[in-house]
Amino acid sequence: MLVSYFFAALFLGLFLLPVFAQDVNLARPHEINAQSSPTAEGMRSRINNGQLQKDAQELADLCSSIVVDLNGLHQGMLPKDLPDKLRHVKKLSNKVQQELTP
Repeated sequence: MLVSYFFAALFLGLFLLPVFAQDVNLARPHEINAQSSPTAEGMRSRINNGQLQKDAQELADLCSSIVVDLNGLHQGMLPKDLPDKLRHVKKLSNKVQQELTP
C-alpha cells in the first residue's frame, strides 16, 4: 500500500511538475510570444531596402572575382587578398541572410 502511494507520488511528480514549470499564462493566451510568419509586405519592404540590394550586388561581384582568383591557382598563383575576400563574402552572406530570414 505504501509502495503504491510512493509510485503514485513519483508519477505525479515526474509528469505533472514539468507542466507547471512552463511559463505560459493560460488566462491570457494573446500574451504568448509565438513566432509569427512574415507578411508579404514585410518581406517586400526588406527586399526593397537599398542597402540589401547593394550588399547582394557586392556579394555577387566578390564571388565572381573569387572564381577568377581560384582559376589562377591552376597556374600556381595565389592572390594575397583571397583570404580577406573570403572573410568579406562570409560577412556579407550572413548579413544578407539575416535580412531575408524572419
